Order: sequence, then structure tokens, then C-alpha cells
Amino acid sequence: MYILKVVIAVTVIFFAVTIFAEDKKSTTASKLFEQHCSVCHGLNGGMNMKKRIAPPIAGVRAHYLDVHKNKESFVNAVTAWLKKPDASKSLMPGAIRHFNLMPPISIQDDDAKLIAEYIYDGDIEIPEGFKEHYEERHGNDNQNNNRQDLITLARHLKLPPQQLSQLALKPEQISQIKTLIVEKEVIMQPLREEVLEFNNQLNTLDSRSATYKSDIFALADINAKRVEQMVVESGEMRMKIEAVLNQQQYDKLISFRKQLNERRKQRLKQQMQIN
Repeated sequence: MYILKVVIAVTVIFFAVTIFAEDKKSTTASKLFEQHCSVCHGLNGGMNMKKRIAPPIAGVRAHYLDVHKNKESFVNAVTAWLKKPDASKSLMPGAIRHFNLMPPISIQDDDAKLIAEYIYDGDIEIPEGFKEHYEERHGNDNQNNNRQDLITLARHLKLPPQQLSQLALKPEQISQIKTLIVEKEVIMQPLREEVLEFNNQLNTLDSRSATYKSDIFALADINAKRVEQMVVESGEMRMKIEAVLNQQQYDKLISFRKQLNERRKQRLKQQMQIN
């Protein structure tokens, strides 16, 4: 009987210490989140994205859970992001376009892991109206092949969303393609801005100036190189995106594109006959 009492006492003490340690860990994680994340990803601005400086953490969590289902994978991904934000590895390209890339923060590895675990466990601030907003954008099933993703991916794969859905992309494939899309935007945006700057400079040139023609040729040469680079980058990125597909998906993609081209030819032929 005495031994049994000792065993029970030790067990109770063990569980009490464990619970205390977990509570302390949770409190530390909460404080770290407040210190490093809450100002930008908290409740300020609610669901009005024009009043926010970053997406709510509830939205970030939902996007990561779409791809990283288990805790270990989720924590590793979020920890890596906290230590070094990288647009080419983002799961939220729309957020980067709207808010820009998150600036790096000075944080210890262990602290970053605690924050990631805290976010995964779900004890986070949720703005009013978030649930309705997320379901409207992503659907109740929380799957990654939602309407918004289909529209984004369809645009870059040059397919109607209805046909893209027939490719039956897996969540990890969608994640890879979205990452490549962000990488493409990071490369292409400066090039687009340079082409736009060319047009602006062209409009400011004085046609009466003695150097008018030479200025035009110089600017046109620079612009041609930028446009050529955009074409090359776009083609290379499309090949990278297509490489994510398996053979069956790729064959379907090519078949769909051929069908679309045939339809375009038919429409063009009909228009020419009308004219």
C-alpha cells in the first residue's frame, strides 16, 4: 500500500510539473507573439485590408495549414519564414502584392519555433468577419484548389479555371506553382516598371532637340532589351511551372491549349469572313 501511495504521489507531481511547464511555455510563446507579430498581424484594421499593414495571423495560419497539415511540418515552415522571409517561398503571393514582403526580424531560433507552435495551436487573435471572408474566398472545405487559387493558376497556365480543375492538382503542386508565381512576379515587376519608365521618358523628350533621334534610339535599345528579358523570363518560368505537373496532367494541359488555339483560329476565321 505504501509503495502504491508513493507511485501515485510521484505520478501526480510529474503531471503537475508537466502542466506547469506547458503553461509557462505557452505564456512565453504568447509574449513572443505579442512582441514580434501582433502589431502587424493582430486585430488592428480588422478585415479592412486598406487599413492593415499585413494579413491577419488567422489568414496566415489557414494558408499554412492548407499545405502543412501536421504540426512538425507547419512549425518548420513558419520558423524558416520568420528567420528569413523569401518571396519565392511564400504561400501568400496576393499578400505580398498587396502589402509587400515582410521585413526580416531579429529573432532566436528557439523563439521563432515557439511562435510557430503558438500559431499552429490556434490560440490566436481572429478579427471579426474573418470566417465569413475566408469562406467566401476559399470555400468551407478549406482545400487549396479553391476558386481564388484556380483563377490565379489558370491565368499563369493560360487555361480557363474549369479546365484547370480537370488537372486535379494536388495541394503540394498548387503550393509549388504559387511559389513559382511569386518568384515570377518578383522578377517581372522591376522589368515592367522599367518599360513604363521608358514610355514616360519618351513622352518628355523634346522633338525639336538636336539629340532627339539619338535619345530615341538609346531609349528604344534599352527598352527592347527589357522586353526581350521579360519574354525570356516568362518562358522560363512557364517551363518551371509545367515541370511541377506529372505526365498525365501535362498531356491534358497541352491538349487543352490546342483546343483553345483551334477555337481562337475558328473565331478569327469567322471574323475575317464577316469583314
